[in-house]
Amino acid sequence: MPHSFNRRTALQWMASTAFGAAFAPAAADAADTYPSQPVKIVMPFGPGGADALYRIVAERLQELWRQPVLIDYKPGAATVVGTDFVTKSRPDGYTLGMAGANLAVNPIFYKTPYKREDWRGVANLVEVQMALVARPDAPFNTVKELIAYAKANPNTVNYGIAGLGATYMGMEILMRRGGFSMLKVGFNSNGTAQSELLGGRLDVLVDPLVGLAQHINAGKMKVLAMLGENRFEGWEQHPTLSESLPGLAVSPYYGVIVPRATPDPVVAKLEADLARVIGDKATQKRIAALGLVPRFQSAKEFEQRSDADVRTFNDMARKMNIVLQ
Repeated sequence: MPHSFNRRTALQWMASTAFGAAFAPAAADAADTYPSQPVKIVMPFGPGGADALYRIVAERLQELWRQPVLIDYKPGAATVVGTDFVTKSRPDGYTLGMAGANLAVNPIFYKTPYKREDWRGVANLVEVQMALVARPDAPFNTVKELIAYAKANPNTVNYGIAGLGATYMGMEILMRRGGFSMLKVGFNSNGTAQSELLGGRLDVLVDPLVGLAQHINAGKMKVLAMLGENRFEGWEQHPTLSESLPGLAVSPYYGVIVPRATPDPVVAKLEADLARVIGDKATQKRIAALGLVPRFQSAKEFEQRSDADVRTFNDMARKMNIVLQ
């Protein structure tokens, strides 16, 4: 199929011609004055959840830039609507997108209107500390005991999950690595899944620690494992998943993307300013209070991480015979 002569193609042609010699400095000049107008961060889902992180980031960027930084909600289709909006926005650095493992997972479950080459990473900001919990009276207290019980009692243990995404894929990898199975119970929201476990109708649940902490501290849930790479500060008494199954960790993450054709100098400035924000001790404290782990990664590292997720999840999808919706 012949390629269309779109804006991106035009820019590439201009850069390779004499005209490009005049155009390239213009991009650099734009970066020198960037941002000179309000910037928006597109949230691909509604209020409540990760937007708390991006509000903190927006506030700090606004202080640095002396320009308004707005949160623009564009929910729908498991973040596909918002991500598509970002990829099709003008590539000038004034439309940023919230993104994470959804970039790798969504193309597995949905026919997305955008492709990998339509976006570029700016930075990773945080990781989400996840916990594998069970109801208090469950007949297992560790991951190894869960595996042994599920093997000895097939089709009796169930687990809850809200939507299809990185956590769901992580649970599938856990079961395959452990050589056992559990019955999946899907929910529309994390809150509903938690209520079912609190009511004793659900055996196991994977969810962000920030939403589970109060129930764990009240003895209404018990922790089988933390899913991050290392034991979590303040919760060191709980083992990681990798202590039972070496090398296995599930750490959803949140970062920032922009349209692919965004000029390198603009991306470089965004990356540097986000590094400054996430590196600030006071900001880190605010982020940690949300149950998130500050972890800045460069644009290159973010893209490498996302591409590695694509390979991992695609391999898993083939083994699971997942069909696009």
